[in-house]
This record gives sequence, C-alpha cells and structure tokens, in this order.
Amino acid sequence: MFFNGVFIFMCISLVVFPGLVMPVAFFLPSMYYIWSGRLVNKRFLLLSLAPLLLAFIPACLQGAIIYGCMLGFSVIQKIYIDKEHPGLSVLLPSAFLVMIFMIYLGIRAYMLSKGPLFVMNQWVHQVMDQVAGVYEHMLTKDQLMEFRINRPTMEHRIVMLMPVLVTLMISLVAWFNLIIVSNVKQGLGLRNWRSPEWLVYAFIAAGVMTLVPSRPVSIVGVNAIGLLLIVYFFQGMAIIAFYLYLNRWRLFIKVIIYVLIFTQVYIMFIVAGLGLFDTWFDFRTRISNRRKGDTA
Repeated sequence: MFFNGVFIFMCISLVVFPGLVMPVAFFLPSMYYIWSGRLVNKRFLLLSLAPLLLAFIPACLQGAIIYGCMLGFSVIQKIYIDKEHPGLSVLLPSAFLVMIFMIYLGIRAYMLSKGPLFVMNQWVHQVMDQVAGVYEHMLTKDQLMEFRINRPTMEHRIVMLMPVLVTLMISLVAWFNLIIVSNVKQGLGLRNWRSPEWLVYAFIAAGVMTLVPSRPVSIVGVNAIGLLLIVYFFQGMAIIAFYLYLNRWRLFIKVIIYVLIFTQVYIMFIVAGLGLFDTWFDFRTRISNRRKGDTA
C-alpha cells in the first residue's frame, strides 16, 4: 500500500504541478510497470486513472492531459514488455504519442485558421527567441551577429525535420524506460535485438526520394531517413551493450561511454551507422566468434 500511495502521489503532483514535476513524467512508464506488479493489473489501472478526475478543475486540465497521454504510453509499453517484444514496446507507445502530437497540431492549426507548417514555424520561432535571449549573455558580438544571420535557415530546417525530432525525443523516453524495466524483468534480450532486415530497403528508397527534384518528396525522404536512423541507432546501442557485456567492462566505463554517445551528435550517427551495417555484417556473431577464439 505504501508504494501504491507514493506512485499515486507522484501522479497527482504531475496533474497539479505539471511544470515542476515534468521530469517525473519521463519515467512514468517504468514506474508504472514496476508498481503495477504489486497489484492485479486491472485494479492498478483503475487506481492510476483516479488522478484524471482532477481534469474537472480548470487549473488542472493541462496537467491531466499530459498525465493521460503518459499513462496511455505506459499501458501500451507494459503490454508489449509483458509479451517480451522490446521493439514493439518502443515503437507502439512512441507512435501513440506522435499521433497525439499530430492531432494537437491539427487542432491548433484549425483554431488559428492556418496550416500546420505555420503553427510549427510559430513554435520554433518562440523557442529560438528564448535561445537568442540566452545567447545575448553568452556569445560575443560577432558570434551573436552570425547567429542572427543564420537563424532563419536554422528555423526552417528545424520545422522541416520536426517529425523526426519529435519522434526521436519520444522514442528515447521509451527506450530509457525499457532499459530501466530490463533491470527488473529478465528475458527481454535487449542486447540481442535487431530490426527487420526489410527496413534496409525502406532506407534505400528514402535515400532515392531525397534525390527527387520535387521539394515535398525530398522532405518526406529526409524525414523517412531520420526515422529509420532512429531504429538503427537503437540497434547500434544493442551491439555496443552486447560488446560491453561480453567483455565485462566496469560500470563506470560503461557510463562514460553512454554519456559520450548521448552528448556527441556525430557519435550518435556513428552508432546508427553501426546498426545499419549490422544488417550485412552481423557484428554480434563476429564478436562472439572472436571471443570464443580468444578463450580457446
């Protein structure tokens, strides 16, 4: 009862104080999975739905919507973790939140009587205004002038890549929660996960689309490549985890490696490339064979 009370308290806090407790929302799926094991699933789900009653209070409506979305995300991820489908436990909850985002974008565009691109441009412009305010205290006059000159181009590129960026952020949340749950639930086999081989044909087709002179087609192609690179990034991370596990590297070294990966964009692209080329080279089999040869 104590742990259930703690969980419900955090959920209510997310509804009432969404701005302050937002970081908790990112870990709600793993907390939901861990704590749901202490009660019958249906009873725990009903208990988790209770904070949504606060939606009838106008001041709590925004927080209730955020909590409802994350709760749906958590339930979907739990279903597929229980079925031991790690790929689907990232893909489907991420698709759920991306769909919610697209619906919200459509509603916002309808309310403003504008197109979705206008709304995204507005969002990006507001964010860049905040970035510019920070840069005014950090950059030199020459650097600030360069930023102002390049800002329209940067905003345009961010808007064009908005689907990929939103999907990346959401899928990383799903993946981090899956990693946390894997320390509780055995048998997920994350280190051995690989994407379907047919995805490489989709990747090649997306690459061809980027070469088409039509701008809308090339934009779709760029976004498709970005989405597929997210999948291959996770496959590359599985290869790295497999190598570190097989060679029994110390925890603090693993932490340093993972921090480097997630703080250096170019390393993330290298990891995604590792996952892509694993389709042909099957690096984990090569690592295992080499390990057996060294111990023989």
